[in-house]
Order: sequence, then structure tokens, then C-alpha cells
Amino acid sequence: MPGLEKFDLDKIKRQILARPHDAYFKYSLQDLELAKEFIQCYLPDYIKNQIDVNAVIPEKDSFIDEKLKEHYADMLFKTRLKINEECHIYCFFEHKSRQYRNTALQLLEYMLSIWKAKCQSQKKQQKLPIIIPIVIYHGNQAWSASTKLSELLSFIPNSFEEFVPDYRYLICDLSTEKLKGSTKLKLFVMALKLAYKRDMMNEVEKFLMLIKDISDDIIIIMTLWYLACVNVEFDLRKLVEIDRKLRIGRGEVIMTAAQKLIEEGRMEGRMEGRMEERIKIAMNMLKAELSMDIIQRTTGLSKEEIKRIKSQMKT
Repeated sequence: MPGLEKFDLDKIKRQILARPHDAYFKYSLQDLELAKEFIQCYLPDYIKNQIDVNAVIPEKDSFIDEKLKEHYADMLFKTRLKINEECHIYCFFEHKSRQYRNTALQLLEYMLSIWKAKCQSQKKQQKLPIIIPIVIYHGNQAWSASTKLSELLSFIPNSFEEFVPDYRYLICDLSTEKLKGSTKLKLFVMALKLAYKRDMMNEVEKFLMLIKDISDDIIIIMTLWYLACVNVEFDLRKLVEIDRKLRIGRGEVIMTAAQKLIEEGRMEGRMEGRMEERIKIAMNMLKAELSMDIIQRTTGLSKEEIKRIKSQMKT
């Protein structure tokens, strides 16, 4: 994966465990071809038709504010207008996993920081570049926050409009978008869509068919770690079983990802917590005198495990 070869797996793992959404998003977009394809597949036509997508490159030299650097490093890309190659356009990606009312204000702060950095780095005074802020959102509800800065303000009389700065950011709401493009892009978008999805294990066959065609194990392992961190229902051990059943041939790399998490102590803790939750649900269902079949299907426990729980409840 271009851009990831300079990082070792342990470093990627530590960052994903610490800040899963931010780390997965950042590492994925370091693949320039993936970033270009995302722009090509998910940005509106009126933007794609005016910029040179093939000329997109990461912009890493504009940061002077260390406080803000961690938020947008590796998410700022530069290209040019088709009608004027002298005019540079910046595409700035911001990732959101939850709704945030003041997103327009937050992005304005980032944009101002980028412009200030440009001013200080220029030897002679030049025009500032246009920045297109793009929010990639993957929460479990459709994005409802205002995309215009002015809508965060109180009533603005018409005569005051000239004093009010305004702009709009693009929102790419993955909760309503379909999978598009290459297998690698589909995997990236699907992982983000599954982050908060309930009953997400119902989607694992589609997920496994995608990783079947991914040749880079780092991409697969990184994606598995991300999902294991953000969705409590994601079960790597069960994934191995389904992989074996469907003969996908990715069981070894899934086990590698699982083993690394076990070494970190995360997976065992998650499995123990998940089992405790299943046992509590089974006990409540037994108290309600529900059938063995319903309890099995709801909790995923075996008949023997449910009988043992029932026996322990009597003692």
C-alpha cells in the first residue's frame, strides 16, 4: 500500500487502538491512488469536472500549527483547475463518526490555519488557494448539521450580510452512499459503514469477498483491527470460521490480526465482556421462560452452555 510501507505494523496497531477512527482514516488516505479514486467516485460532478483529479498530490508542507497538525496532516491534497493550471485548488478531508453541530466553525479554523501557513511560507505575496472542505461522515444516522457557516449565526439583517463571512462544506454521508470503485476503495468505505452497524456480522460474507481480492495484507490487517476496536459485534474468531466455510483463503491473515490483538490484551477482554453480556441475556430469558431455541438464536450460546447457566441459577 503506497504510503504505508514506511510504517511498521506495531506502530499502526498502537495508533488504531488509541484513536481507531482517526488512525484508520489517516492511514488509508496515505494511499494516494485511493484518495484520488475517492474523489473520482464520491465528489459531485460539478467539482470533479473542473479539477484535474490525475494531478492530485498530498500537501505536507503547509503546517505550522502543531496543535492543529495532528487533525489534518495527510488529509490535505493539492490539484489544479482544468481551465487554469496556474490556479491551485486544495481538497481538505475531515472525518466524522458522529454528528457535530459546529463543524463549519471547526473547519474554518483549519482553513484559516492553512492559509496563514501559506502566507508565511511565500517569499512574495501571492493569491491564496481555494480550499474545498470535504467531510466524510459514517455515523448511524443521516447527517443533519448545517453545512453553511452563516446558519450557525443568529438572525442576519440583509444590510449586515456583507459583514458576515460565509462558506459551505461538502458532506459525503456514507450512511446513504453505495460502495463504488475498486475493491480497495469498497473495502475502505465498507469498513467505515460497518463501524456502527448493528448485526454487522450479517455483512461478513460480503466483507470476506472483498478482502479475498486484496493482495496487500497490511490493508486487511489494519481494517480488521479497526473494526475489532469500534464495533463490539465484530468477532475475528467467528470470521475465521466463516472464511474456512466459504473457502475464501484469508483465515491466516485474520488469525495474524487476532493474535496481535490478543498480545495487546484487547481481544481477550472484549471476548470476556461479550460472553458476560450473553450470559446475562440468557439468564433474563430463562427467567422469562423463553424457549431454548429462542435463547440460542439470540445469544449464540450452545444448548450445553444454556443448560449449565440454568443449573447454576437454581443453586
